[in-house]
Amino acid sequence: METVHRASRTLALAGGALAWMLAWAVPALALDPSKAITQYTRDAWTSETDLPQTSVQAMAQTRDGYLWLGTQEGLVRFDGVRFTQMSSEDITALCEACDGTLWVGTYNGLMGLKEGTRPVSRRGRAFPTTA
Repeated sequence: METVHRASRTLALAGGALAWMLAWAVPALALDPSKAITQYTRDAWTSETDLPQTSVQAMAQTRDGYLWLGTQEGLVRFDGVRFTQMSSEDITALCEACDGTLWVGTYNGLMGLKEGTRPVSRRGRAFPTTA
């Protein structure tokens, strides 16, 4: 009986804490409401602007600020201005580990990249880097 009472008290405290946090939460806005919609710009990237293929299958941003895109035609690194194709292997998954290694999954294997270009591990027949 005491266990049930303790569990219901814990649940009530957790619910109260959640309600308090939600009451004081500041709404997050995606756009600045003081700007007109015409003050924003939009960029579009296509295969004509160095993106090897527009069908992105995987995406990750690493702690150094690069945006990594996995497409059917390769791994691409985007620095905010230009795309750099890193491989021509079909990329199916991307994930950054706690130590900063970018893990790249393909149909042929798995590759870990450290500091953007240095391969640290390979399982299966994963791609060799081209940069």
